[in-house]
Amino acid sequence: MRADTLLNVASVTKTFTAALLLQLVEQGRCQLDDPAERHLPFALRHPVGHAPTLRQLLTHSASIADPAAYAASYVCGDPRQPMGHWLQAQFGAASLFHAEPPGSRHSYSNVGYGLLGFIVERLGGRSFEAQCRRAWLSPLGMHDSRVMLAGLPRHRHATPHEFIAADQQPREPRLVRGQPLPVGDGARQQPLCLYSFATISDGLLRSSAAELARNLQALLAGGILEGRRVLQAATVAQMFSDQAPHLNPRGYRQGLAWRGLGEGAWAHFGSDPGVAAAVALRPRDGRGMALLANGSRARPLLGALVTEWMAL
Repeated sequence: MRADTLLNVASVTKTFTAALLLQLVEQGRCQLDDPAERHLPFALRHPVGHAPTLRQLLTHSASIADPAAYAASYVCGDPRQPMGHWLQAQFGAASLFHAEPPGSRHSYSNVGYGLLGFIVERLGGRSFEAQCRRAWLSPLGMHDSRVMLAGLPRHRHATPHEFIAADQQPREPRLVRGQPLPVGDGARQQPLCLYSFATISDGLLRSSAAELARNLQALLAGGILEGRRVLQAATVAQMFSDQAPHLNPRGYRQGLAWRGLGEGAWAHFGSDPGVAAAVALRPRDGRGMALLANGSRARPLLGALVTEWMAL
């Protein structure tokens, strides 16, 4: 693992999806309090409540659950159908809402960010991959970062590894790539293929610590890096502000994708089979960090490192 090693950054992708949507808000193509279904080709309305808004999708308060089909959509290689087709099939087959209406609870939702990515596609007029690269990654000099495997320098992509205890089977058998590496006491590290899943905008960006750092530099500078502006400073400030204090009984702050931690810091974490990621920044002193690991059991370690960093 080096600073330029590429890896799936899992749910850290959500911070990029939020940024792309905020660009579209700045362009006047949508507003944060628009009903999400206004920008979708299918209905998205809670059975006993209002239609969730874009802001509620961004803050995990839209009351949308992840169906069993979400886990079943993992495959080796790139996705096998467009994100919008998968989403429309899921919402057409059954209600994916929790019992409580939108705006009444905080409930983390991957499929909610899939909806946001699909809306980015529809409003931007390009695939999520193309919109992400053209509107965000390329302007910030993140030239090796991609969502799809096509065109990715494979030799620089780390192999994900899943820790498996002696009495366990691989969590995702269809993702197994090769022979496991023994680590003692019957436990092993199972190498996985480079995989994907249906809702790419919730967790499939592939990047490096070095390129994630460029993204953090732009956000810390109010949306600009090396003369290229990707967001207005006021929009960045809104991203790092508590959007739903009444839904956070444990005291943390929920921004637009980002979660507020102590000491004025904001962070987002990610984990998926064989990978773990963390990004954090502190606007008041201009500091940030990006961490990647090609083993999902590293997620608690990354959280501990972020906590230690905040205390400095």
